Amino acid sequence: MGFFTADSVAVTLRGTRILTGLYLSVAEGERVGLLGVNGSGKTTLFRCLTGEIRDATGVVHIRGRYVAPAHRWKHIAYLNQIGFLPRDRSVRKGASLFAGAAGIRALREDERAASLLHRRVGALSGGERRYVEFLLVLQLDRDVTLLDEPFAQIEPLYVERMHAVLRNRRRGSFVITDHNHVDVRKVCARLLILRDGRIGEVADRESDLVAAHYLPPRGNSH
Repeated sequence: MGFFTADSVAVTLRGTRILTGLYLSVAEGERVGLLGVNGSGKTTLFRCLTGEIRDATGVVHIRGRYVAPAHRWKHIAYLNQIGFLPRDRSVRKGASLFAGAAGIRALREDERAASLLHRRVGALSGGERRYVEFLLVLQLDRDVTLLDEPFAQIEPLYVERMHAVLRNRRRGSFVITDHNHVDVRKVCARLLILRDGRIGEVADRESDLVAAHYLPPRGNSH
C-alpha cells in the first residue's frame, strides 16, 4: 500500500455519475500532476478526498492506516479554486484567522508575501492573493496537499515562485491539477489523466494526452 491511497472512490451528483470507483496512489514526498478536460471531475475528486462530499464512497489510507472522512483535515490540506481569505480584512488578519501566528510567520519569511501583510485582501491582484493562500495552505504542513488550479490566471512572477517553493519542499506529498499542463509538468515527475470517471497513467506524455482528448493532435492549432 502506498503512502497515500484512495480506493473505489465513486460519486453521483444530481443524477450524473462523476467518478466511477477510481484508484489513486501517491508515494511519500511525491508530486503528482492530475490532468483532465473541463468537467472531468478533478475538483470533485479533491472534495471527495477531503471528505467534503458526504455522499461519496471509497476509502482513504495514509501511512497504511484508514482515515475516516471526518478526520481527513488532520492529514490533508486543500487549496481550492475559490479562495478562502476574507476580502474585507487585511492579509495579516486573514492569515491569523486561517493559521494563527504560524500563518503570519510563514508570510513574513517570504520576501514577496511580507510586503503584502498590511494590504486589504480585496485590494490584492489575483496573483498576489493566490500566492498568499498557496503559502498559507503549505504552512499547514499536512501529509498530503491538494492544489486545485494553483497557477490559473496568475502572472509568471508568482508562478515561478510557486514552482521554486514546491521544488524545495522536502516533506509531504502533493497532487496538483491545473489547465496549464506545462506548469504542472515543471514540478511533477508523474502525470495522471482523469477521464470517464477513472484515472490513468500518462506514459508517453503527448500521445497519451492526445488520445485522452486533452491535447489536440500535432499540427492542429491550440
